[in-house]
Amino acid sequence: MKRQKKLGLRNSFILAQTGKHKVVVALTSIKTEEDDWAKMACNKSNLSRSRYQRISELVNATLKLSPKPDYVLFPELSIPLRWVNSIADRLSSAGISLIAGNRIPPLRR
Repeated sequence: MKRQKKLGLRNSFILAQTGKHKVVVALTSIKTEEDDWAKMACNKSNLSRSRYQRISELVNATLKLSPKPDYVLFPELSIPLRWVNSIADRLSSAGISLIAGNRIPPLRR
């Protein structure tokens, strides 16, 4: 539990309950520097190794949670768009859905 808190994972909570199934959501917290956030909003993500490692540790800790969450929620602009698919795939393979706010680049004409 201490490791989960150190990594920024909060305790899971029940979002809704229908019938016998409870929806469990894991909330994450990851430090995003103001400069990194501003760059991500302009589609210039911080793709550093240290940032990748911090996000990877959160994903790995999420995969070890019990009870296993149905969803994991990351703060807005905390995951670079380039990494979203691989993170979503990794979580999805464990039956966990990713919820993360991100900037979608405009379509090119």
